Amino acid sequence: MRHAEAERKNDSDTELEDYRRTLVREGIVEAKEMVLSCAFLWKNTRAIFTSSYPRAVQTAQILHRQFPSSDFEMKTELDKFEDPKAIIRFMKKLKNGSYTFVGHDPLLSLVISRLIAGKDHPIVHLPKAGMVVIEGPDFENLKIRTVLTARIVMKL
Repeated sequence: MRHAEAERKNDSDTELEDYRRTLVREGIVEAKEMVLSCAFLWKNTRAIFTSSYPRAVQTAQILHRQFPSSDFEMKTELDKFEDPKAIIRFMKKLKNGSYTFVGHDPLLSLVISRLIAGKDHPIVHLPKAGMVVIEGPDFENLKIRTVLTARIVMKL
């Protein structure tokens, strides 16, 4: 899942200022709506992993409040400018099960592309508060099950 709508980024923002951006009210509403409307997708989530950026943490916390039995952990591998290979290496170490990763684009889109198609360019682009559900028996046989955006979910 990509973090929800955050404070506006200015062209003059430094990396630290970008890091500090938090969700706006609309983003909080979008994230809550996404979590409540799609709760069936998360009911078996073992763990929620999130980028350390505040906007991603806030989005992940909204999810965690609905599913408090899931583990919750910050992973710097999900931070905005990290290498997609790092999060994939981490994923491969996890036990079979359902996990949620909350982070940023283009990183999440690149991770999805590598997992599904073995490509270094995105095959999907996640909008804010959007999510892609991937499943399969192993890492060599993953498929995209669902792609959802907040805009679609809010119309349901």
